[in-house]
Amino acid sequence: MRGSITVVPAEPQTLKVQVTSNTFTGLAQSCAFPFQYNSINYTSCTTDDDTQQWCSPTFDYTGQRIYCTPIATVQINSSCESSTILDPSSCLETVPVLNSLEFLFTSCTIGSVISITPMEGPAGTLINITGTGFSSNNCENIVLIGSSYSCPIVNASSTELICEIDTDSTLNAKSIENVRVIRDLQGYLSTNGLIQFQFQAQIFDISPSQGSVIGNTQVIITGDGFVPDYTRIIVGSIEYTSSATITYSQIRFVTQIPPSIYINQAIPITILIGSNQALCSADACTYTWSEQVTPYLTSVSPTSISGPQTLNLTGGNFEALGVTNPSNVHVSIKNVVCNVTSVTNTTILCDISSIENGNYPIVIMIDSK
Repeated sequence: MRGSITVVPAEPQTLKVQVTSNTFTGLAQSCAFPFQYNSINYTSCTTDDDTQQWCSPTFDYTGQRIYCTPIATVQINSSCESSTILDPSSCLETVPVLNSLEFLFTSCTIGSVISITPMEGPAGTLINITGTGFSSNNCENIVLIGSSYSCPIVNASSTELICEIDTDSTLNAKSIENVRVIRDLQGYLSTNGLIQFQFQAQIFDISPSQGSVIGNTQVIITGDGFVPDYTRIIVGSIEYTSSATITYSQIRFVTQIPPSIYINQAIPITILIGSNQALCSADACTYTWSEQVTPYLTSVSPTSISGPQTLNLTGGNFEALGVTNPSNVHVSIKNVVCNVTSVTNTTILCDISSIENGNYPIVIMIDSK
């Protein structure tokens, strides 16, 4: 089967502007607010029993529905003092003057976007946009990535814009975003095809990068672009997503006891936003369950007490990750706190109050291990 189609140039149109109060204007009719449907009064459009927003043209619903069209927001205020509105006379078109309630939709364009480089990158990326009709005044141009992120412009000419993605942009690395250029107060520039950009999340730092072989180490990953609803955190083959606390710039999780083959090995940390992996901008994006930094206890003195007593706990690696403050070391016996007064790499001194008769294990917790 063959066919043909004729493409004709867009023509300017002059349309009536209608302002209504307390109604939603449809194609040929208006919504009646309030209207009653199934004995319920509605004061706005609804999706009840439908997949689209709708309303009734009469107070009592009779089966006729008007489908409501969302109203686009239009920026009428500008912080750029040099911005000017579009002058249609430059396109040899005439603005309606006899009727103040008429508005000219013009096929005249104010410029175009030709290309964008690079097409992907994290925070800090300089995006170069080429085209025509740009303003050499930075604030008269708006580079919109996705639905709401305005990329800060650092340089502008009539044919080139450069903007830099900043941290905490709220861009979603899960999907590719459309890029549009707006002349402030004038409107969107046309594009040569679909102009898109893939934002990439990145890892800045992992602390600590090693910890106890028996787990329970709190790890903090700082970075940018960790969208909570779409971010996964995986260390080797162990997934921590469900137990991690995730914000746009930080991930916190507590390590598990690893498989024996992971001990003393640098295990890669993978962060996924959707199916896209975050870039590693840290020295290394790995974690090691290390025997060399795993604290261990070999003896306690005295081994029995009859009242308040200072205990001397000996072992090793108590300061392996730089922990030297007694407030970062926590000792307990049968849930009774032994107040730590001194810490070295091999010795912990703590004061215990009276405790019930019996043989009890000593529990030592060291922050960041």
